[in-house]
Amino acid sequence: MNMFLGALKLLNTVIARSLLIIVTGIFAVTEGLLFAQVIGRYLLGFSPLWVVETAQYSFVWLSFLGICIAFRRKAHMSIEFLVTGFPPRIRNIWK
Repeated sequence: MNMFLGALKLLNTVIARSLLIIVTGIFAVTEGLLFAQVIGRYLLGFSPLWVVETAQYSFVWLSFLGICIAFRRKAHMSIEFLVTGFPPRIRNIWK
């Protein structure tokens, strides 16, 4: 049982790190494409239409994958003033 939990923790770590690498890669590619589009539009007078579509879809994927990373780090947004009004027992269950 202990070995199984260790394997699950290792799998969780590998998935989290690979997800972070994927998000970083998507972000870098998106920023590069948008920069190339601005350069192409203002300096060359040409901007491909597929760059805008790619940036929109990658932004959606960045949002979804970023939610996963924030949830794992417990860095997601929360409304604290509601939780602090609860009694300590319910507050511990809520968190």
